[in-house]
Amino acid sequence: MKTKFNRSRSFDQLPFLLVVLLAGFAWWLIREQQSTQISTFQSPLPVLSYEKTVNKHEAKVPEYLIYNIIITNTGASTTDTLIIDQLAPEVTWAGEVTATYGTPFYDPSFRRIGWHGSLLPTSTLVISWSVVVVNVPLNPGNVLTNSFIAISDGTDVATRFAETIISTSTPRPTFTPSPTSTPTAVPTATATASPTPVPTHPSTATPTATTNPTTYPPTLDHSLTTVSTTPVLTPPSNWPKYLPDTGW
Repeated sequence: MKTKFNRSRSFDQLPFLLVVLLAGFAWWLIREQQSTQISTFQSPLPVLSYEKTVNKHEAKVPEYLIYNIIITNTGASTTDTLIIDQLAPEVTWAGEVTATYGTPFYDPSFRRIGWHGSLLPTSTLVISWSVVVVNVPLNPGNVLTNSFIAISDGTDVATRFAETIISTSTPRPTFTPSPTSTPTAVPTATATASPTPVPTHPSTATPTATTNPTTYPPTLDHSLTTVSTTPVLTPPSNWPKYLPDTGW
């Protein structure tokens, strides 16, 4: 009888255990539903991606390097974002830092680039600045490493690097093919006709002045007396005594 009574008591506890399990499951469903509703009404969180670039993978002293920090936010705006970029000891700041929005700055005491503020929702922030290489890094490969740290809302920390090999010799120049020159057509010279010689006229001699001729007829001297004589015809001695035509 004792053994039979114990079996009866163990069998009576099953409904109680089932009730407890069902109550716990119902409580869990209610809490889960409440948590889902709370998350639905919360504002969306910022979703950030980071990138660091440099314009040259090989350079030499004293060339310029241009760095870019690119932060893309595909979610909500941030409330407290701090961006720090520490300059490498082998470079000096070139004097200018820009950003697509907000106000970047340069801290000469710590030699670092900075930006602090709120990242706009669905936006891309680009911070740019330039440095001058002044020394060759004393490490294997002469690699100049520049890094930045971004702290968003005091919790999200991201670090990115950009590397440049600093060469001790002049980098190999990029080959630029010489443009092919187009020959310029040389115009054919047109033969110029020889000028017709102009005959040279002999110089005209100055005529010799002709003296005035003596007045012709000459002026007669009227002071002379003109004497008229009658010629005496004397026939030759051998002519005949009578001539028919002459009357001799």
